[in-house]
Amino acid sequence: MPRPTLSVFLLNYNHGHYLEERLRSVFDQSWQADEVIVIDDASTDQSGEILEAFASRYPAMRLIRNESNLGVNYNANRALRLATGDFVYPCSADDFLLPGMFEASMSLLERFPQAGICSSYHSTIDSVTGARNEYRMPWSEVPRFFTADELVSVIQGGHPSGHLMIKRAALIEAGGYLAELKWASDWFVNLVVAYRYGLCFIPQTLGWIRVEPEGYSTAGRRRWADQVEVLSHTLRHLQSPSYRDVLAYFIQGQNMTVYERHAVAAILGHSELWTPESIRLCRGAFIRTLSNDAAIDHLMQQAVPPASSPADVALPSPREFNIVLADVSRPRLDQAVEAYLGAFDEEDDVALYVLAGAKQEEVIQTNLVEVLGHLGRDPDRIPDLIVLDAPTSEVELPSYLRQADLIIASPPIAQAARDMGIPALVSPSPAELRTACDHFGMFDWKAPPPTIEDWPSERWLVTEAWEQPLASFLRRVAPNQDTALYLRVPEGQAETTQRAIADWLIAHGFDLAAIPDIVLLDHPRRLEVGIFRLATAWMDSGDPLSRAIAAALGVPKLVTMPAVPPNSSSRSFRKDTPFT
Repeated sequence: MPRPTLSVFLLNYNHGHYLEERLRSVFDQSWQADEVIVIDDASTDQSGEILEAFASRYPAMRLIRNESNLGVNYNANRALRLATGDFVYPCSADDFLLPGMFEASMSLLERFPQAGICSSYHSTIDSVTGARNEYRMPWSEVPRFFTADELVSVIQGGHPSGHLMIKRAALIEAGGYLAELKWASDWFVNLVVAYRYGLCFIPQTLGWIRVEPEGYSTAGRRRWADQVEVLSHTLRHLQSPSYRDVLAYFIQGQNMTVYERHAVAAILGHSELWTPESIRLCRGAFIRTLSNDAAIDHLMQQAVPPASSPADVALPSPREFNIVLADVSRPRLDQAVEAYLGAFDEEDDVALYVLAGAKQEEVIQTNLVEVLGHLGRDPDRIPDLIVLDAPTSEVELPSYLRQADLIIASPPIAQAARDMGIPALVSPSPAELRTACDHFGMFDWKAPPPTIEDWPSERWLVTEAWEQPLASFLRRVAPNQDTALYLRVPEGQAETTQRAIADWLIAHGFDLAAIPDIVLLDHPRRLEVGIFRLATAWMDSGDPLSRAIAAALGVPKLVTMPAVPPNSSSRSFRKDTPFT
């Protein structure tokens, strides 16, 4: 089995005096990185010359020099999109590694391929005094893997830190580095990945992190209003459908405790955050803060009464087909906009509504400008693209989502939409969006599954040409297996199709009394959504519309085998090739 690949991405702004030490610590590792992506954010010191020299000596290094300063999170997400490795090591230019860091981390991740992240001791150097502090998290005395349930029992207010290796796909799925979380974006996404996939931990110092008094994170956390705003966005995200799968872990792990009175102020200063979940998330922060009378007085000055439930909101200027993008994490925003522009032209009567979330409209507008620039599209010559400053942190999807014809979202939001009877896609292609616009209106998206007695545990569905899927089904499923194949046939064609299937089975030597269950579903086409709802899996027979419906309902696809050729002697039930 090939070893996992590693991408390093290093961000630099005016840290030329640290670059030699930093880059040597990367290139001198015993486990060599497959690529080293360096983004210089328009430095004005000697960084450019140093980086150019290293790039000329090391073929694995890819240097990108920005013409203007674009900021930490923008550059981190850009590097993440460019990276190709199985794992990424994101790093700052002022830190440095000890020998063997890559070897130790990647070897442990090889042993536990399910892990999403690898962490170590959080060891720092004061850039002014040179004082070193090695914070030894007491999670384990030996290198090991923690599941999410195991991690919350030891983390208790902590977080993955030190020099981190992160599974690239998991980092992208978690939304990358959210711009509105600023200096807390890495803290947030590292915890999300750890709770979704588990964490590897190495109880030793593998490198040093410099703490600078005017550094991006250190200075940002000192600005009261900015830090409170960052934490308010954090609380909104954790209570949104995109991250509700990790909400309980953040509560059990008490990860917000470290922010103390800032976290409490984020709740007291934003009425929409007066929720039981917010209080549970910040229980430790409340306990620490409320033990100080002066802190209580300061915080109560910011308290506001809880707001009433938000009123129903209508989509502005609805079109013939209305798509709502309900998850604006940067990778999903980029992909959704690119698919939308690839599916529709300026004259199409469609609109993509981007739900920016409370007070995020300006950030999303900026991100959209960058996406359109990357795609080379003129903002005045595209189908309607509308940003809504709308609340997205309610437990249920807001009422205006119910007016959408299609929702694009992360898997948790998509499933919530489907439960409401709204089709939802996670990562649509232009073809899927076009098909949805042209055909989804003919279906009843709230249609229930058909009434069938004694449902088997596995229900595989075929909706069009049946010969190849049927052959695959019979190759894989034994007669006594708790699995049935459901064939959707055109209305009024059940008897004709039944005869054709029987003739096919006999021609290929199958005993009709010794085959798994095959059920024909003769239903009006508008109720096809209900038929898909009964399926635990769907066998793709090549119909684009069926593909789009399956994707919109989140029905897993099974890969079919070639059809049994005429006069085949293969009549036994074989399960030697599992579905993927």
